[in-house]
Amino acid sequence: MIKKLIVLVFIAGFFPCYLQAESFRKSRVDERVELLSVVMRLAGVEEFCKGMIPAYNRKVDDFFAAYREHPVVATARKMKRKYKFRRDAVLDLAIHLKIEGDSVFFDPSLTTEGLDSRSHNELTETFIRELSDFYKHTEAERFFESERELYRSFGEKTDRQVVDTIHTEWFDDFFGWHASDYCVVPTLLIGEYYFYACAIDKEGRKTTYFSIRGFLDQKMRASSDWRLARSVVIRGIAHVYGNPLMDEYRSALKPYVKTIYKRMWSEPETEPYDVTEMVLYEGFARGVEVYYNQLFEENTAKLLKSQKRQGFYWLESFSDLLTVYADSRAEYKTIRDFMPQIIDFYRELAK
Repeated sequence: MIKKLIVLVFIAGFFPCYLQAESFRKSRVDERVELLSVVMRLAGVEEFCKGMIPAYNRKVDDFFAAYREHPVVATARKMKRKYKFRRDAVLDLAIHLKIEGDSVFFDPSLTTEGLDSRSHNELTETFIRELSDFYKHTEAERFFESERELYRSFGEKTDRQVVDTIHTEWFDDFFGWHASDYCVVPTLLIGEYYFYACAIDKEGRKTTYFSIRGFLDQKMRASSDWRLARSVVIRGIAHVYGNPLMDEYRSALKPYVKTIYKRMWSEPETEPYDVTEMVLYEGFARGVEVYYNQLFEENTAKLLKSQKRQGFYWLESFSDLLTVYADSRAEYKTIRDFMPQIIDFYRELAK
């Protein structure tokens, strides 16, 4: 789920994201993301302790075992405890860093705009300074270099299984504008989640980064794993367009949100995200994903069933509404022009 989107123009890491066809850049494991993942694993942060590649997990643990008490690990724990520094916030900070030689520092060509308090607070400067010391004294570069072939393989598989299958040009045409370029970053130490996206503008061009978990290609699971990875990237692209749009019309939509939310589950939901974000951000993005699936993917009925189990009971009707929009483009140049109809849809849904 995307709460906040982080945008960058390029990635200055172990494997840069070179631009490829359409709006995607080449998928690569990013040294900065792996470095912060290692620190968070040493700090015991749950989602970074569930990597699905046992051999890689063991290599990480063996190589960095002597540095479990390094100051950056303690600072990471403190940032998690005080500011909830985890999940997408870790990616957020990682893509704002730069590695040169044996030093790690905040990329001077970037601003802190877009960083929230989870990754940008009074502890961040200390964390980055200690991270640089950790990188140097652990000789982390040597470890990442030793895994180059694994990283290359994951990048190529991600392009084949995810990137090359997504019709990014459709999103620009459907919404009526170009929102971003994209880069998928396989993150090998996370296992609980597939996807974060975080961001900042640079010279007017945007690139949104999606982190998907690494996994072994198993005969019984590989296709479903890749299908899920593709699904969350498609939904993530919908968030890139939809979240700002929902923010723009939030005041008009907000009166209906609580009523819809209460109907999503028979029991109180423990979802950590804001109610408005759940209904508007997630509801809109998942509705676009359903409509996209009807055009390009199989098993739309299965997707709808899954979304209903998660409480999103209105997506089939919302997809029908998007069909009306798509069939009326002579009247509606962009989806923003169609927002009065979407507002009416939420009003009726809340009755």
